[in-house]
Amino acid sequence: MNLFRKILKVVIAVVAVINIGLVFLTDDYTAFIPSLLERFKTTEETEIDSGSEDAEEEVAPVSSDGFSFDPETLVYDGTGSLNLLEGVSFGTLTPEEIRTGVFAEIKAGTSKNAKVISYSVKTDSGTVKADRPLTLENYSGPMLALPAAMPEVSLSTLESMGARVVTSEGFIADDGYGNNIGDSLVSSVEIDPTDITNITYNFSLSNMFGDTAYAGTSVSPVIDLPFIELTTAEVTCSPSNPFTGKYSNVKRVIDTNGSSIGAKVRCEGEVNTEVPGTYILTYTVTNDAGLSALPVSLVVHITE
Repeated sequence: MNLFRKILKVVIAVVAVINIGLVFLTDDYTAFIPSLLERFKTTEETEIDSGSEDAEEEVAPVSSDGFSFDPETLVYDGTGSLNLLEGVSFGTLTPEEIRTGVFAEIKAGTSKNAKVISYSVKTDSGTVKADRPLTLENYSGPMLALPAAMPEVSLSTLESMGARVVTSEGFIADDGYGNNIGDSLVSSVEIDPTDITNITYNFSLSNMFGDTAYAGTSVSPVIDLPFIELTTAEVTCSPSNPFTGKYSNVKRVIDTNGSSIGAKVRCEGEVNTEVPGTYILTYTVTNDAGLSALPVSLVVHITE
């Protein structure tokens, strides 16, 4: 480009000399010179435009149109395994690249039998996403049924209930197509701080279609640890109903042999009756044999 400008300057200088000569030779020099200069101007503009080929090319973003599905709606009737990548294409990706590079997830749709498969793939232009309908034929949804007689547990083995339920007679964990998915069972245990004999279990079971079934029950455990019971699980205190002390809501502390060991109970946490808020007091006890009770907590609300 710089070389061209130098040449242009030389040409203009030459034209200037010719111009002077034409003053003396012709009366048409005024038409000749602008025409010549306009030609060089056009040439320069063309040269400048041609330099755009060195500019960085703008990359068009990849859209969800990069995905294509055949068939458009995936249908599953419970026969065989469900392949979410069946009939999926994306640009020039090979089947192996689709298998390893495309992520597929089932999400809720318009009904129990109408789901949505969400696809995503990472490209140089970012993550591309697309959705595809999934129709579930002959699908009843997950079913969870607990045994009529729950397995026996003790205070020291409460967390083992989930594993015991799965192998118990009468337990059902159906994915909605007659397949056992007991290995996906999730359980949690709740201790009633006012009644140690009332242990509550909550169970949930989720299948691959994102649907969940729930069940719950209460059991009375074998007492093989000392235990603590409170008069209430939660108390609200105010100037008209003052807090009476950290141990005032301890109902009883019992050892494994049935004797009282209330003198050994310990409380963690403090309550500031001057500052409104919620406080938690946790109680524990250990007997002479070194066995510790399951902790129980009292929630204290201090109001103005």
